[in-house]
Amino acid sequence: MIENIATSYKVITPPEVEVVSTDDMKNYLKLDGISADDSLITTLLIAARQRCEEYCNIKFIDTVIQQVYDKFPSGTKDALNFSIGNVARVASLKYIDSDGAEQTWDSSNYIVDTYKKAGRVCLASNVSFPSIDSDRINSVSIRYTSGFGVLASDVPDAIKHAIMLQTAYMYNNREDKAKTLATLSEYLLNPFICSFL
Repeated sequence: MIENIATSYKVITPPEVEVVSTDDMKNYLKLDGISADDSLITTLLIAARQRCEEYCNIKFIDTVIQQVYDKFPSGTKDALNFSIGNVARVASLKYIDSDGAEQTWDSSNYIVDTYKKAGRVCLASNVSFPSIDSDRINSVSIRYTSGFGVLASDVPDAIKHAIMLQTAYMYNNREDKAKTLATLSEYLLNPFICSFL
């Protein structure tokens, strides 16, 4: 049975570029040469990208995440699971030791599994998790990057199209609707969904 450890995360470094540019979106909407809605389109592109990322539970453009856990797993076969999938790399794993001092755990002590869509950190052979300050919340932290790369060209075309469809949907339907994603956007994004089961 997998141990359930309290965890949460926050974005440390957001993406530096958007997956779809405002100009490309204006071309898609047939608004070339019209600048009145540029600000709105830019805002809708960001909102559509964020909603599509939330739907898939991954980041598209490289985004640095700091995830914290209340403790290490108790079993040697258990792992620290990431809340955001599509993990490209882990920068550091830190913990508060039993004396209350922050320590950086050497990467030779653990294996980062990026084959699993959700991603996880597992113990290396013949290694045990270190002792931590058990009275402290968020005593273990991992900083990692989720994304396909730093450029919009690194993102699969299906995701780009899903973002454009969602942006067009929001641009043309400005009142609240029961459906949160355009249906075709969902179909295009489904292969990228990161499940944590």
